[in-house]
Amino acid sequence: MPTHRNALEELTRFWLQLMHGCLVEASMPVAVRHGFSSIDIVAVQSALQPITVCQTMTFGPRLIVETKDEHDSEPTGREYGAYLRGDIAKMGEGRFIPRGNRAMKFAMLQEEQFEAACQRFGTDDFDRVFVVHAMDRRVLEEYRRFLLARRIHFLGAREMVADLQQHYTEYDQRAGLRHSLVGDLWHLLVGFCDYGPKDQATAPPPIAETPSTQGALGS
Repeated sequence: MPTHRNALEELTRFWLQLMHGCLVEASMPVAVRHGFSSIDIVAVQSALQPITVCQTMTFGPRLIVETKDEHDSEPTGREYGAYLRGDIAKMGEGRFIPRGNRAMKFAMLQEEQFEAACQRFGTDDFDRVFVVHAMDRRVLEEYRRFLLARRIHFLGAREMVADLQQHYTEYDQRAGLRHSLVGDLWHLLVGFCDYGPKDQATAPPPIAETPSTQGALGS
């Protein structure tokens, strides 16, 4: 299995490990029809505490993560919204897309990956988090209750970077970040070169949701 897929995945791993104290496993293989898929990141917050991001969403302490980044070809997130609408239709009223259906954009919604995560954690008490470059907020609002009831969350790249920035300003072991490539890059660009997120007044609104992640199915 590859250890690197895109910058968003590497940044997400750094964010979970260093900023939120998660134990992380990357590229967990999952057997599917005619081959293998993988879960990009399997994570457990080491103190078994939930993770709150930008005061808009809470998930964990157990989570699986899929990162998807097509900012160079479709930066608006509208295409992802259309894909998500189609994948939700395949789920029906269930918690995942039934086994054998391969026509999906968000692979972590399939039954095989859900069951693999259940086996790894020993429980179905976990969240599914999709880290994307952008997502159509109208689609997220339309399916907000559906997604929250199934503990499915969408986090935008801008929100993750903003959360990283906030934690970095309070981080007291910055030199230790140099032991990883992504941490060293962040420490150089943000800590030494003073790069940071663009003015929030000009940035798109964050992907937001109700903090509660424990709703019953169909609520």
